[in-house]
Amino acid sequence: MRLTALLPLLAAVPLVAFPAVATAAPGCFDPAAPLTVEEQRLTAALPAGGPAVGPELVRLAGLDPLVAEVKHDL
Repeated sequence: MRLTALLPLLAAVPLVAFPAVATAAPGCFDPAAPLTVEEQRLTAALPAGGPAVGPELVRLAGLDPLVAEVKHDL
């Protein structure tokens, strides 16, 4: 078997052999779960009284629509 014929087969095996993570764990978003130290830092405001760091970085990067879509999908 030639390598060019084998590559598509190797690429397709994981798609068939393993279920998608999102469908395997339907309840993966738990708003009651405790936050990690890193997640807690994202709500800190720098400087004091300013916007929270995490949402501000997302806004400045223009990723608001992507975050809203992922949150909706969860």
